[in-house]
Amino acid sequence: MLKSYPRLYATIVLAAMILAGCSTPAKNIVRVDYAEQAKNIRTIGILAPDVDYYDVSLGGVREKNDEETDVVRANVTEALKAELTTRGFTVKVIPREGGQKQDLDEILGLFTSIAGSYHGHADTRIKANRFPHKAASFDYSVGPLDSVLDPNKVDALLLAKGLCEGNSLLHPGRTVIIVTLADRTGALLWYHRYIQQSSRAGRNIRHPENAERIIKSMFDTIPEVPK
Repeated sequence: MLKSYPRLYATIVLAAMILAGCSTPAKNIVRVDYAEQAKNIRTIGILAPDVDYYDVSLGGVREKNDEETDVVRANVTEALKAELTTRGFTVKVIPREGGQKQDLDEILGLFTSIAGSYHGHADTRIKANRFPHKAASFDYSVGPLDSVLDPNKVDALLLAKGLCEGNSLLHPGRTVIIVTLADRTGALLWYHRYIQQSSRAGRNIRHPENAERIIKSMFDTIPEVPK
């Protein structure tokens, strides 16, 4: 495992990931060997989502709102559970605390770095930043996950990261959610980024029904694999 990622670094990478998203459409990616790797997945562990809520001032300054962050994380978690259950999976939520906290934080940090790298150098319209070898195929891994999957008795790990910004008078908010499914080897089998450029109060993920709608739209893109 890599050493722990500082929170500041993760925040910087997420910011770059969002800026990259402004120039490209929402993205859905399926690894070339998805069907073969996913066919034996029955139970999925959801790593407690790292989704933050920010208030935005009239001047455009973003400030994290811890109370609303708890709300949006709970809404996203419940929406993920419901969608996976509907699709026939057994689901367990894995909290980012306890004896596995360091490993789980490292996995999430590496996922953040991968997302920033992909959207900054593969899924970008800025030719000077584009690396052809990264754009040619989606082949990323967060490293072997046996130490997380086995104690929790799950077959794969679902990672979710993002943010929700409130609106101010001059600065419309936005919602960004990135979800990936990692198999036992750590390979990212399915990856989807959702971007909603306007996050009006009645539409953002502080409301459970909106979190459900967004997550459902994301999972509508995941291939079905016969069990």
